Order: sequence, then C-alpha cells, then structure tokens
Amino acid sequence: MKRIFLPLVFGAVLVAALGILAYKLYNASYEKYQITKKSSNIQEEIDALKAKNEGLEAMVERLEDRSYAEKEARKRLNVQKEGETTVILARPGSASNTAMEETSATSSRSTISNNISHWRATLFGN
Repeated sequence: MKRIFLPLVFGAVLVAALGILAYKLYNASYEKYQITKKSSNIQEEIDALKAKNEGLEAMVERLEDRSYAEKEARKRLNVQKEGETTVILARPGSASNTAMEETSATSSRSTISNNISHWRATLFGN
C-alpha cells in the first residue's frame, strides 16, 4: 500500500506545482499584454499631440507674420490703411441691392454714366 501511495502523492504534488506555474505564467503574460496595450494607446496619444503641436506652431508662425496679421485685421475688423478707400459690392438679389435697384430705376441715364465715371476715376485714378 505504501508503494502505491507514495507515487500518487508525488504525482499530486507535481500536478499542483505545474498548475501554480501555469497560473503564474498566464498572469505574467496577461500583465505584459495589458502593459503593451497601454503603451500603444499612450504612443497614439503622443503622436496625435505632436501633430496638434506642429499645427499650432505653424499657426504661431503665421500669426507672427506681419502681412498675415494685417490681412486678418482687414478681413475680420474692417481695418484699412490711411488713404485707402473701402468699396462694398452687393450681390444680385440681396436686400441692400434691391433698394439700390429701386433708386437706380428712378434716376436718369446721365446719373448712371456719372457714377461709372466716378468709379473708374476712384478705382483706376483716370
């Protein structure tokens, strides 16, 4: 009986040791997988932030350029240099253009030709 019992105990201890070893190996590989996953997510975030940073640096360069700042001031704030004249052109069918058409319809042909001459002189200096 002692001969049968000793190999069974040894076998049970061996199976338990292999089970514990397999469990530890599984935990280690799962932790490695989690760390790799977090690392790749962080790397993607770093890449996205680098791209955003490059875009912001390019914007800073544009904003530091005097001609760009002047262009934006003209566009957004309607700023003009001394001696410049602002001309506003209305689109056909707009409310302000309709009022102009009604006024133009009542004026004479000579007024129209005078306006054309005035605009030509203003725009082209002739």
